[in-house]
Amino acid sequence: MGGYNDRMAESHVLVALRIRRADLANDIRGMTEALAHLDATILLFEGGGVPPKYKQRELSREVFDAIRNAGKPLTSKQIARMIDAPIKRVMGTLCYQKDKGRVNGIQEPGKDVRWELAK
Repeated sequence: MGGYNDRMAESHVLVALRIRRADLANDIRGMTEALAHLDATILLFEGGGVPPKYKQRELSREVFDAIRNAGKPLTSKQIARMIDAPIKRVMGTLCYQKDKGRVNGIQEPGKDVRWELAK
């Protein structure tokens, strides 16, 4: 006699199943992120301590953040140490961003170029 009570029971079951599915999907997303971090760490140690390759956009963002957070001009070596990135990649990023007018290099005789955000 599939009446109102049966349909209500089925809808409660469907709601519970959908909630459980959403919980599992959220757990999987979290585990996927954790696995990506673990894989990057494993590669870091297997590669003799060489940091994993940055995507250019991420590297540019980290370079800008380092200069901004320091509140003063920094050398490319200082920036590379702060963000744990290869110096060649940091220097390439700074030169590219200088060409785009986003950073300025300050050169003083006998000192390394210091970089600041363009105003």
